[in-house]
Amino acid sequence: MTEARAATERVFRCSRWGALVRFRFAAALHPWSMTLGPTSVSTLRVRSVFFPWVREEEHLAYDSISSVLHVSGLIWDGVLIETRGGVNTLSLPWIPKGPAAELAGALRERSD
Repeated sequence: MTEARAATERVFRCSRWGALVRFRFAAALHPWSMTLGPTSVSTLRVRSVFFPWVREEEHLAYDSISSVLHVSGLIWDGVLIETRGGVNTLSLPWIPKGPAAELAGALRERSD
């Protein structure tokens, strides 16, 4: 990865404690992440504790974002991204409150 690309990407990860509370052991060992790239947003979820190579990756261009929902919780927050076609919703749960607000704001800014 080049230095210019690394400078433009921002990675947000879910809380390991939030995953443990919800009994998502794979997410506790390999936190789910959402990466804001120069042209798109992508999510990465490891689905199995025993097979960490079993993962789910999704990519979405910023111009395909319909709305961004910041779900505020008692301890952790979540961010939901709805697409224009309504086919797929990207989400990242159990984010600490500060980074969740930053993620939602950055997504709104880039999708406008």
